[in-house]
Amino acid sequence: MRSAIALGVLLAAVGAPGCGDDSRATTPRADVPQASLDLGNGGADAGPVDTGSVGVDTPTASDTPGLDAAAADTGPAGSDVVSVDAGPDVQRPALQRLCGFSERQINALAVRLATCLRRPAQEVLNELWRPDSWEAGPIARRSCPALAECAANTNTGCSGIMGDCLKYVVNPADMGVCPTPAQSCGAGDRFAQSCANGLTIADDCPATGRRCVASSTEAVCAQQNAATCAPGSPPRCEGDVLQECRVGLYVAVRDCSVTGGTCNATAGGCMGTGDPCTGDAVDCDGTRLRRCLNGRYQSYDCGALVRGATCQRRGSAVFCGTGTDCDPSMAPANGACEGNNLTTCAAGRSLSFDCTSAGFRACSPTGCTP
Repeated sequence: MRSAIALGVLLAAVGAPGCGDDSRATTPRADVPQASLDLGNGGADAGPVDTGSVGVDTPTASDTPGLDAAAADTGPAGSDVVSVDAGPDVQRPALQRLCGFSERQINALAVRLATCLRRPAQEVLNELWRPDSWEAGPIARRSCPALAECAANTNTGCSGIMGDCLKYVVNPADMGVCPTPAQSCGAGDRFAQSCANGLTIADDCPATGRRCVASSTEAVCAQQNAATCAPGSPPRCEGDVLQECRVGLYVAVRDCSVTGGTCNATAGGCMGTGDPCTGDAVDCDGTRLRRCLNGRYQSYDCGALVRGATCQRRGSAVFCGTGTDCDPSMAPANGACEGNNLTTCAAGRSLSFDCTSAGFRACSPTGCTP
């Protein structure tokens, strides 16, 4: 596995790194460039989240603080919820910023996002189960309660998932064709607009205390105090946060502290903190997954992302999961239909997801039909 297909690839049009524990569904921890949406990238687990054969017991609010509560707009939840764009003296977030989902939550979230953003469900499942994917991207910046709400959001279809939970406006592009340029600032520079996979996406910048800034090729919701930079300026590190020069501003694109790595501007990404290594080596280190990251090993706690997950091995595949019944790297990208149920491989275990119970029309050869 090379550097993670981060959630910025998963949903690159709308976000920033670090899954926070704050209860504001629209409060980001950092900017991430509003590149094209490649995914077309709330509530309690006790709701009827139909993930079928995975069959994980529904957790209670007491054993999962912050996840099994609705995403109320109550402001920052604790001292560890901080900005990462405030300059060199910024207080970085503590480690273990991963949400600690249950299997039911992360699987339901992945299939719902894949459906609404026109991505193959298996690809999105594989991405969301990788801890290093949560170092970057728009889904990662959403609060844990907001993501839990999206996982449990039933019978509302895509409007509930994208609008109510994640606070983005997503609509089919005119005639299914993205405009040129695909990204711009709209509605009086309020919305950072992008388009991919035949979908238009509008991110409300002022809703997160930001402003829309655009160039001829991209639009971003930039923080008010973002430092300026000249086109072509190299990446830089602010603590463990990697920043890249976009639209004349430095914006944060990856928070390496989320999984315990360090920022390496020369490599343009995160670097491990363990022994030296070469290539893309990946293996199990007890229950943890260990991979070579820009010249040094980094060890990942699979259970910090999904409760009960450990490093698994099936054939040549090594991954965070809870079983080895199937190989997620070899499973069909779009899954398979059994009636209205979409069958995929969720981190080594067979998953049957009821499309209609989730508010979608049916199961089709491309996955659930929104």
